[in-house]
Amino acid sequence: MFFTILLVTGNTMMQSVRERTAELAVLKTVGFSNRLVLGLVLAESLTLAAVNMAFRLGVDVTGADRLVLGEHGVPAGGGRDRSGPAGA
Repeated sequence: MFFTILLVTGNTMMQSVRERTAELAVLKTVGFSNRLVLGLVLAESLTLAAVNMAFRLGVDVTGADRLVLGEHGVPAGGGRDRSGPAGA
């Protein structure tokens, strides 16, 4: 599972760099070094990962996912309307 997450994350970052080659070229034209451009890309990915981790940790600690999902990962309403008689 961890290896799959690493592959998906790597693919996402590669796609991000591929889509932003024009922006990276402007940075290089203005005078940014290869090392600095790489540092900016890595800083962006680490920042996104840290924000995501903090958000997910907050959801796990507070149990906020149980507001939407029930105790066993089933929608809290059980998937059907319980306001009327069964079969109505």
